[in-house]
Amino acid sequence: MPHQPLRTCTGCRTTRLQAELLRLARTLEGSVVLDPGRRVAGRGADLCPNPECLALAVKRRALDRAFRGTVPRDALLELNDRLHAFLRERGRLRDGSSPEVEDGTLNQPR
Repeated sequence: MPHQPLRTCTGCRTTRLQAELLRLARTLEGSVVLDPGRRVAGRGADLCPNPECLALAVKRRALDRAFRGTVPRDALLELNDRLHAFLRERGRLRDGSSPEVEDGTLNQPR
């Protein structure tokens, strides 16, 4: 059986197979993008494919540490929207069932 790399989720700190985690990348221009193909050049951070882990990473400022710099608030909001759309597209997210990132903080659904 070939070796499968392990990575730690930036949000919940759970160690999982690399293939089970979603990569976030900070591009050379400074924007933060989803990188499901793990091909974008730049600093990376791994995240479980659920919004709760993104919210935890934001709350703990773990993305700032992973990317070695402050992630702008508007980039976090855009990343949150892209993550929700990505998960909805793949049938992994039920509308209104998860916390959202807003203003750099964790907001629970109502």
